[in-house]
Amino acid sequence: MLKIEQADNLPTEQVKQRTERWYKDRHEMKITGSTVYSAIGLDGLKRCQSHFNGILSGVHSDNSTEAQKKAMNHGIASETHEVATLAGTVMPSFFPNSIYCEEGYYIENKMMVSPDGSLRDNTGLNVEYAFEGKAPLNEIVMRCLQHYSVPARYIPQTVLESKVTGSTNGTIYICAGLQKVQQYSTFLSMNKFVLPLKKLHEIYTQLMYQSAQHEYQ
Repeated sequence: MLKIEQADNLPTEQVKQRTERWYKDRHEMKITGSTVYSAIGLDGLKRCQSHFNGILSGVHSDNSTEAQKKAMNHGIASETHEVATLAGTVMPSFFPNSIYCEEGYYIENKMMVSPDGSLRDNTGLNVEYAFEGKAPLNEIVMRCLQHYSVPARYIPQTVLESKVTGSTNGTIYICAGLQKVQQYSTFLSMNKFVLPLKKLHEIYTQLMYQSAQHEYQ
């Protein structure tokens, strides 16, 4: 298993996530892997408008409820178990010749994507799969959920992760439940969908241009 270190002169894909540099770059982005679903309107017009307003104002408001924040913290705390399941159970069975690599983040046209990791060939250079792990928590009853297919809201994120890492086979998605989370996770799917990134960039470039024109009038 390869790990990355924090250093100011490293390329972003080698910068450890949740470090000062990661937070700084993330704050300057228009879209991230976790917000792309809302950014392109798949989560409804209201959330799309809220996302765009945040870009225009430069203020990204956090309207998360306490339950949502607890669910997010649970997801962060579960990442170690997801990686352990991938490296200790899934890879020996399905990808015995691959190695797991910790990933930093990738920036393209003001869009930042931070995969949970990647599977590479034994040289460590060629990405075979991007990796994304989730540990969903019901916000109302605070009970862990289990995904038996990749939820629609995570498909754009996993596709972006495959694209930015240059993986040859897509993204491995693992869902970790609360019960026996250290010993068991469900290996769900490898996505090979194509996301129209060009359209995504065109939409936000045009919206920003129209907004600027409106301000000058």
